[in-house]
Amino acid sequence: MAGTGLSKIGETAKNSVIGVIKGTGEVASAIVETTKDILTGAVGGVAEVAVATEKAVGDIISGVVEAASETGQDVGMAIKSSVKGVVKGASEVGADVGKTAVAAVDGAVKAAGKIGADGDEVTL
Repeated sequence: MAGTGLSKIGETAKNSVIGVIKGTGEVASAIVETTKDILTGAVGGVAEVAVATEKAVGDIISGVVEAASETGQDVGMAIKSSVKGVVKGASEVGADVGKTAVAAVDGAVKAAGKIGADGDEVTL
């Protein structure tokens, strides 16, 4: 997996989502729960929850987008599900949900662009 450009948390998200895709038929709900769990696990004990959350969100979304692309899943569905998951996770750890949502959509547009998809189309 060298050369993907993903951070460690991005790689974790990607590998987790690939595992979820292979193991379930309910991909959208599984992505929501997986991304929520990754975010809450990553920032759960951090003093600066808001900063950590905003930094982690883009990486998590990038990992999900790569996983969806590599496994032939609907990238738009994966983005929407992962955005929902990280927003739920942000709410659970007390982060600013609005800022998290903005960071998630920004990350989604960038991640979509990296795989050649139109970020505006997949986030609408």
